[in-house]
Amino acid sequence: MSVTYESINIPDPESSEEELQRLFQEVQGLEMKYYNYSNRADKEDDILEAIENELTSKKTEYTDAGGSFD
Repeated sequence: MSVTYESINIPDPESSEEELQRLFQEVQGLEMKYYNYSNRADKEDDILEAIENELTSKKTEYTDAGGSFD
């Protein structure tokens, strides 16, 4: 009987600056998604609302991590 070990790659923890940068990029991406979808002629309100809720949540996460929208 043999035992094999598999290496588990655990990513290095983000620094607070890296986290803020990642969250800010995610917020910008969601803002673009919201803007593009809100300007469509065939938009559906429930999809737009879901994008808006996700954007609000991400903005809250960004500000809680110490970011600001100055």
